Amino acid sequence: MTYESATLTAVTQTTPTVKHFQFELEESSWDFEPGQHTVLRFEDDGEEVERPYTMINLPEEDKFALAIKKYPDGRATPWIHERQPGDEIDFAEPSGNLKIKDYDKDVVFISTGTGATPMYAMLRDYLKNGSGEAFYFHGEKTRETILFKDGLELLDTENDDLEVFFSLTDEEWSSAQGYVQEHVPEELDSLEDKHFYICGVPAMVVQTEELLKEKGVEEERIITEGWESDAV
Repeated sequence: MTYESATLTAVTQTTPTVKHFQFELEESSWDFEPGQHTVLRFEDDGEEVERPYTMINLPEEDKFALAIKKYPDGRATPWIHERQPGDEIDFAEPSGNLKIKDYDKDVVFISTGTGATPMYAMLRDYLKNGSGEAFYFHGEKTRETILFKDGLELLDTENDDLEVFFSLTDEEWSSAQGYVQEHVPEELDSLEDKHFYICGVPAMVVQTEELLKEKGVEEERIITEGWESDAV
């Protein structure tokens, strides 16, 4: 894996646990598809640490952005949350299986937690380049931890061919409760002729795949990173 240096240009706190990081590449540009991820590399106590993170921006010539949640007991996220503008950090060129497969098919995005990062980029890409309907289902614990909530609600208002659906597990509110994947079959008029993109904690991804297959969705219409079943 080849790495190159990028300069951190801005940091914004977007939720109590998530920061938005903006970077500029120093020597080259990236050709990636929305939904793909890069790999961050740094040294910790003399040991090399690598972690994948998904770009939340649409492709630009020499810039990219990441939204990263801090896990206090983690190794990489506390480190990146301490970085300041001007710091230089090594990243690998983007790769990954999550990307729009067919812009002429209706799409359903299903995510939980920071699984929203590839979905938010892919959704905006599809609204710009796709020709069908888009549905976005996102699950979180509480309202204040919903990533990109304002942006998603604005997209929902501006696009007649988009429906956005939130569900919470740890807070009562006027909208849906419980695991978000359980609401998908009942909220869609049909599961036919749609592509389903799923990202989140591995258990949710696997459960959603199984649920969709039980409802008759063929495997080729379900797109994930592909490694989740090995992590459950």
